[in-house]
Amino acid sequence: MIECGSITDINILKANLAMNCIPEDVFDMDYTRYDEFLEKINQLYHNITLLEQNNKEYLNNMRNEINEMKNKNNNRDDKEM
Repeated sequence: MIECGSITDINILKANLAMNCIPEDVFDMDYTRYDEFLEKINQLYHNITLLEQNNKEYLNNMRNEINEMKNKNNNRDDKEM
């Protein structure tokens, strides 16, 4: 069950804001800073997208290296038989 307003720890709040691409200084903003708010959200989203892309590339490279190692081992085993 999810309770509205159940966050009581500042670190959990900051993590929650980050997960939802909300800038930490949102509480210091009013409607006159809406454009700045949107700009910060876009920057946070962009950073997350870049991080995701880097992680995906890293994992793909690791998978390729593992497959290459398996292929080398299989070729070596075939030659020994």
